[in-house]
Amino acid sequence: MIDLVRKITYFDKKVREGKWDPLIGYKTYRMTGMTFGMVFFGEIPKKMVPVLKALGLKILVYAPTKTTEFLAEYGCEKAETLDELFAASDFVSLHCPLIPDVTWHLIGEEELKKMKPTAFLINTARGSVVDEPALVKALKEGWIKGAGIDVIEDETNEVSELFQFNDNVVITPHAAFISEDSFYDGRKRALWQLVMRFSKKERPSSLVNKTVTIDL
Repeated sequence: MIDLVRKITYFDKKVREGKWDPLIGYKTYRMTGMTFGMVFFGEIPKKMVPVLKALGLKILVYAPTKTTEFLAEYGCEKAETLDELFAASDFVSLHCPLIPDVTWHLIGEEELKKMKPTAFLINTARGSVVDEPALVKALKEGWIKGAGIDVIEDETNEVSELFQFNDNVVITPHAAFISEDSFYDGRKRALWQLVMRFSKKERPSSLVNKTVTIDL
């Protein structure tokens, strides 16, 4: 979000090309008072809230399983529909898992056309949550100002039409999670599940399938 709104990557490229011009490219604005829209509200969005609040952003959330009261406890407002969220937000950040027939291509032309022409889409979820050709069209035709992308639809072949956009799209290689700390925490959590099962004779706390019966 900060990279996009302050054109950090864009300015870096231009300076290296020999263009020292702080006014080049699209217009920038202060983030204070802007609306940050979140699609779904799991553990990561919850941890983002204090940072976004410190930057002076209003937070709007589309999360069908969360009540207005629950979101209010975190200082967030509830959007009843995706359309409401897309129309009101200056940034739309995706935090939903990829679920066939539920979130696959959840964001397409219809949703992107409802965004402000000054708004940014941020996808750190899964590539196929977004209809990629629709996003390419939105960027080409100016439906939105730009995008921050950490995931693409075809990560197997590392191919995407989004790679053509140099001035208003920031792309990273599915790296939002990557750090030495996250690797350490992941290994520690996995090993702790084994300790819970075999040494403590307890049900593993991170068991995904809650219907599984474990003979302790």
